[in-house]
Amino acid sequence: MVCREIMGIELPELRGIFFGESLPGLRRAIKAARECKKMFTRVEKPKPFDAVLLRAKPLHIGTVIDRKRMLHIDEGVNSIIEEFTSLQWKQKVEGFYRYGK
Repeated sequence: MVCREIMGIELPELRGIFFGESLPGLRRAIKAARECKKMFTRVEKPKPFDAVLLRAKPLHIGTVIDRKRMLHIDEGVNSIIEEFTSLQWKQKVEGFYRYGK
């Protein structure tokens, strides 16, 4: 939502894609991941509006808001700001990604 409404970036639909679900669901997840990979470059030092990819079920993506915090949404919960450096999230961070090649 942040990408679309603030940055004008249209991303593939990821809502409802779970790893370990049916084969059609897995195919949708792989296709969406490939589309996103073409749009983003991995970075070591995140800046505001970079994506933070988290190892969680389902696949989880947050938006970096500063050097320690992210905005993210869990299904059934309002948006929340949390530290991606916290014990809860630190070990789940797969990497940071910036829009554009």
